[in-house]
Amino acid sequence: MAIQNMILWSPYIRLRLRLRQRGLVRAVSRSPIRYSGGSGDSPDDAIVITGARTDHEGTGAVFAWMFDHLGTMDVDWRIREKSGAYGPPPVFDIYHVEMCDGQQRTLYFDITDHYLKP
Repeated sequence: MAIQNMILWSPYIRLRLRLRQRGLVRAVSRSPIRYSGGSGDSPDDAIVITGARTDHEGTGAVFAWMFDHLGTMDVDWRIREKSGAYGPPPVFDIYHVEMCDGQQRTLYFDITDHYLKP
């Protein structure tokens, strides 16, 4: 489905998506998870995530950052590809996203702190 079609979804569906995603942002804001670093536009300016107790929490923190900064997933933006750099530290998750206006962005998240935590 083209991203242009995503923004044509009914207002009800868009509201439900937005509310569900905002719930994750609120939950992460009340947790010990913290963001530091830069804008995420390059490995040297990566968004650093700390305080996640598990890899699952850390992944939730990645998505909460994207919901908070990019808007509603599958309405305002979507993930085109996810990759990673999992060698010696730092460890990165790399998300290639497409905004609803067609703009492409690549975001780098430093996940070293929670990588492979059970």
